Amino acid sequence: MEDFLMRVLITGIGGFVGSNLAEYLSSMNYEIIGVDKVLNNKIQIKTSEYIVADLTSCDESVINSYKVDYI
Repeated sequence: MEDFLMRVLITGIGGFVGSNLAEYLSSMNYEIIGVDKVLNNKIQIKTSEYIVADLTSCDESVINSYKVDYI
């Protein structure tokens, strides 16, 4: 099991900004949990979880269940 610095939830991980942020934080040993409205199979980023959800209609308890340090 890998020791991560912190758990980060990145919204819009399938987009340009989200994917680049995830790549950078992953290189800094952060655990990445990605959220996007659509499944993007082209993403080559190592994530602990990839959640396909629309956060505008998502129940807050779903996000809280991941116990992340930053969103």
